[in-house]
Amino acid sequence: MTYNLRTHASKQVQGKMRYNLRRSEPRQLQGSTSDINDELEEQPTTAELLESTHHLENNDFVTKIVKKPRTERVAVARKYPSSVKIVIKPPRLSKLKPPSRSDGFKTDRKALKILNTASQELIARINKAADANEMIDLASKAFDFLDIVPVDYTPVYEAAHSVISQRCDIEALVQQKPQYAFDTITAHNEAASEFSEAEERYSGVNRELEEAQRDVDGSTARLNYLYDERKKAEEEKKEIEAKVAAVRADKASCDEAYSRAKSKLEEIAPKMSEAQKEIDEFERRWKEVTERLNLAMEELSRLRI
Repeated sequence: MTYNLRTHASKQVQGKMRYNLRRSEPRQLQGSTSDINDELEEQPTTAELLESTHHLENNDFVTKIVKKPRTERVAVARKYPSSVKIVIKPPRLSKLKPPSRSDGFKTDRKALKILNTASQELIARINKAADANEMIDLASKAFDFLDIVPVDYTPVYEAAHSVISQRCDIEALVQQKPQYAFDTITAHNEAASEFSEAEERYSGVNRELEEAQRDVDGSTARLNYLYDERKKAEEEKKEIEAKVAAVRADKASCDEAYSRAKSKLEEIAPKMSEAQKEIDEFERRWKEVTERLNLAMEELSRLRI
């Protein structure tokens, strides 16, 4: 009996999402010329695949993704006031179901060609997905389609599940980022910079004060020895004393800034050790999870059905 994919799709999953497949690159065929021609004649075309699932047009498996892209979600978050809380649904790996069929799977060339095309399309889409939820949506719809065929898609299910699981771990780790620790480091760096500037100015003012005071002392000594030039020395003394007063006023302002900067640095300094530990642990875990994700993605990319 000829297997009618269109009829099967209509009866089994009417109302589900249409699977918009593109033709994958032709695989290398082995055998005689007549065998190759026979195989090519049996390969389903993109038009056949689309026609066989025309009942599922309400939601497109590839092009109509329920979740918005990351850039659109950021735009929405910026549009509304900070009092509006944007709730992001956590990934649900339980939506991904392995193939399970009591009456067996189809293993003819046409079914295997559909499996290969759908698998390659799913791999490409997962590589471009914005987050784990989008990956789960794509994989779930792809597996729903393959259940219609029906064909055993266990290898691609296991590989996709591994990649998505690692991506979920990455996203969960991002939510655990110790923002307070990063903020503490930033605040400490700013306080240290402010303190450095205040300290430099403080030292400069003290040097100026010392120099001015030495001038005053020298002028006083000259008055004792140079009575004839007393007036000149007294005028010089007044000028220098005015300079001392100005410097003292400047010093008072610098003293206050120095005290504030020092207090701020002393307040933050005890928190540095714990903050650095949290950051080191976060970066170590981030590296581990990222490496596992990269390995899983490489394994998925090398997958051939």
